[in-house]
Amino acid sequence: MTSILCEECEQDIDTTTGWCTPCNAKHFENNFPNWTSDNAEIDEFIRNSQITAKRHEYVFEWVDYSKFTLLQKVEFSRNNKAYWEEGHLLRWDVRANEWFRHVGQWVKLVTNYSAEKHLGPRVLKLESEFSKSNPPSKRLIYGITRNPVTKEYAVIESLMDRCLSCGQEWMSPRWCRGCNTSLFKSERSNWTSGNSEIDAFIYETQTTAEFPEQVLEWLPETQFTEFKQIGKGGFGRVFKAYWEKGRICKWDSITNKWERSEPMWVALKSVEKGDESFIEEVKAMYQCLKINLGSLDCYGITRDPVTQDYLIVMRFVEYGDLRAYLSSTFATSSWKDRLDRLWSLSIDLRSLHRSGLVHRDLHGGNVLFGNNRRSFIADLGLTFLEKWSIILSKETSNYDDDDDDEVNIRNQFKLAELERQKNPFPVVPFSESNSRPLTSRLLPTITLHTSAGGYQTIQYDLEISDDL
Repeated sequence: MTSILCEECEQDIDTTTGWCTPCNAKHFENNFPNWTSDNAEIDEFIRNSQITAKRHEYVFEWVDYSKFTLLQKVEFSRNNKAYWEEGHLLRWDVRANEWFRHVGQWVKLVTNYSAEKHLGPRVLKLESEFSKSNPPSKRLIYGITRNPVTKEYAVIESLMDRCLSCGQEWMSPRWCRGCNTSLFKSERSNWTSGNSEIDAFIYETQTTAEFPEQVLEWLPETQFTEFKQIGKGGFGRVFKAYWEKGRICKWDSITNKWERSEPMWVALKSVEKGDESFIEEVKAMYQCLKINLGSLDCYGITRDPVTQDYLIVMRFVEYGDLRAYLSSTFATSSWKDRLDRLWSLSIDLRSLHRSGLVHRDLHGGNVLFGNNRRSFIADLGLTFLEKWSIILSKETSNYDDDDDDEVNIRNQFKLAELERQKNPFPVVPFSESNSRPLTSRLLPTITLHTSAGGYQTIQYDLEISDDL
């Protein structure tokens, strides 16, 4: 290694990088009080990258959103193209006593990570590792920023509008939609679910995905072992299984095959309302993933090896539903943990509503709690907003011309009400004479039926701030 002397400490440093890790770490540390992402884990990751970096290409920065101008929407994407006048840092200028930067550059602000408030460090680590695997001259990731109005986080990437191989738009440095679409097309004849509508939908997700998290697959049941039923509800059953193959991450051009995650535990859910309702629920989950990569992961579709029913393959959520979480973990969790989980739930609901959907069957069994303080809204089988509005108008006007779908939905309401009555939470009235402090508030019960025999819903408007 050819070395030179650092201008500050006069120690040997690599001449090819001109980077003195101890001196630069000191400059970064002096600036720590001047910025924050409003997320302790993201701050910690960025700061650690700065004080351990061996060269400037490995440095992540928190960049204030006001530093970007001329924001333009990237075609076919939720991402923004922006001009960063200051540019990314290159080295410390001893004479000017400040960072010398790559002045003026166009970058891409990738907002699909916006709702991953608590997955931020994981996402940054993946992108950082991918960036390091490329030659220094082709640096991909610079840091992270946040829109002060929408509160959406965005990864700052090099602007590479087109893939050098196929010339089509490069949605993510880990995912070229043009090249990967061709790969999926070449594999299309190798699989089928036996249902043309399901096949068409899976193929559509593969050829339009902007990120690997948005790709669904047909997964033969032979890929799963240790198949075990772990739950049963009014609309289907839930299984746990070990997926030996793992999900798609990216294409490996050296081995000419898909690079996949480690083997993983997954949950598999049946929908006992026919194939049409099954595909509608999968589509609703996928629509949420298009809006927010932090929604409940959906990996694809398979079959029950015994009944041959179709199953949704999704993330296995470690702590179970709300009732299981309250009984096993809530008492020992911190207030920070509880508030983080509340934040995750509000973000999931926001993603659902931004997709043009309303859940309509939200209860404790459909609220799931995973690790990393992530919580999810699940069971999207009733998210058909337009049909729901028609049914509500008929119910409130005592309309008698029912069809099978409306009868089924009313029956589902009745089942949900019976379940609520069977396992009610104890109601303890509050009075001024209570000696114990008031630590929670009881919400009013929503009555699903009226004295006239019809049904009525009451909507409560609750404004949830993005800064919980």
